[in-house]
Amino acid sequence: MRNALKSALIMLSLLVAADAMAQVPTLAKCTRSANLLACEDAQGNAYSVNTVGNTLYLRGFETAGKRYWAQTNSRYGQLTFFTGIASDG
Repeated sequence: MRNALKSALIMLSLLVAADAMAQVPTLAKCTRSANLLACEDAQGNAYSVNTVGNTLYLRGFETAGKRYWAQTNSRYGQLTFFTGIASDG
């Protein structure tokens, strides 16, 4: 009885692990330099992050909706200002 229970628990854990592995999305492929990070995933979505001093520039493209977007974050002391725009408004 004890061995049967062990076997059942092992089989259940293997099924859960296999299901979890099947749900892991593919990671984006990225390249970087000192100030720039640019990434693209398997679906064609892309984004980049560029830092210049205390300012962060983000740009991206979303394949499903064919939308472009951009955001700027500027930090002044403890304050952070955000601005952004998207191609669909």
